[in-house]
Amino acid sequence: MRGRCGGDGAGDGQAREQLRFCWDALSVYRGVMSLPHHPPPDLSTERLSLRQPMLDDGGNVVAMANDEEIARNLARLPFPYGPGDYRDFLDRLVPNAWIWLVTAKDTKQPIGMISLTPNDAYDSALLGYWFGRQYWGCGYATEAGQAVLECGQSVLGFSRFHSGHFAHNPSSGRVLEKLGFVVTGKSVEYSLGARAQQDHVDMALDLETP
Repeated sequence: MRGRCGGDGAGDGQAREQLRFCWDALSVYRGVMSLPHHPPPDLSTERLSLRQPMLDDGGNVVAMANDEEIARNLARLPFPYGPGDYRDFLDRLVPNAWIWLVTAKDTKQPIGMISLTPNDAYDSALLGYWFGRQYWGCGYATEAGQAVLECGQSVLGFSRFHSGHFAHNPSSGRVLEKLGFVVTGKSVEYSLGARAQQDHVDMALDLETP
């Protein structure tokens, strides 16, 4: 999924520091303009519960996220991914976006993350998500995405959303198409997990003003 902060491929350590700098800069900006409805409301679907991630979730999240195949599909997830990365995520990113931990209702286990991050003009929100590899192909991303977009429109007041996927990951594009997104262009994005610039497909969704 598309990220707000990129990189130049200078090296894993430098890329992680750049990511922290971006998160800190975002924290300063959001500190001036606090997010409404934060933390985000808990959401529920037929099979899923969505809530804000907490420190105690770290073990489960790290076990899922420390997967190179997941990281290379995302812009800002480092690999390897450890407890320190999760703490950085909680401290720097969670306060500045609406982020939900997705759990399965039947097992109560975390299965992924999904988020909305407003742009600086606050007229569009970036939809991002990832799920543990064992949960791919189950329709969870579409189900969670529908709930989050509905919340983004009815509660948070957005009518435009943007997202996208790396070109080597068309499955994510199909999820976005099911949610109503259309392709708006192509770009090149840096993936922290892949440590490389990668071809990216840009997508957007316009809804009626709530």
